[in-house]
Amino acid sequence: EMANAFDTIFTMLDDVDMRFDDIKMPDGTKTPLSHGRYGLLLQDKNRDVRRQAYESMYNAHMNNINTLAAIYSSSVKKDVFYAKVRHFASVLQGELFSGNIPESVYSGLIREVHNFLPQMHRYVELRQKLLGIEDGKMYDMYVPLIDVPDIKYTFEQAQELAKKALAPLGEDYIRLLERSFKEN
Repeated sequence: EMANAFDTIFTMLDDVDMRFDDIKMPDGTKTPLSHGRYGLLLQDKNRDVRRQAYESMYNAHMNNINTLAAIYSSSVKKDVFYAKVRHFASVLQGELFSGNIPESVYSGLIREVHNFLPQMHRYVELRQKLLGIEDGKMYDMYVPLIDVPDIKYTFEQAQELAKKALAPLGEDYIRLLERSFKEN
């Protein structure tokens, strides 16, 4: 329990206690921001909606920066403690141990990310051009570049679509899926 306390504290702060500003929609209505709505709002065609969502989320976290820093610092100290107690050369080595992942795989992934940063920069420039903006921001990274139909499904329709999509896995799988739907 002690080792998981930092995750529990962060989750309570982030998911329960943190408050976000409402988002003023183009039609004048207000939409409450939540973690669930955040991703959807970042995909909104209206840049001001995206900006408001991003700033509301960012500001809520910045208003708790000292608490977040204390949680993170304590979590890092816990990780260092466990690495030392378990005789790992580093926290990284300890974290990769259970997955039997060599540190060379991790460092190779980091190296490749750095190697491909120029392509990422080109992609961001292309997004700006396609969106018709000069000053791309983080909140512009998730809006679709093409028109995506606004299709909404009821929960029951979504269940039927899931069953159709998973039908090739066989009747046993579909029965298990239907059972999970019925038993929540």
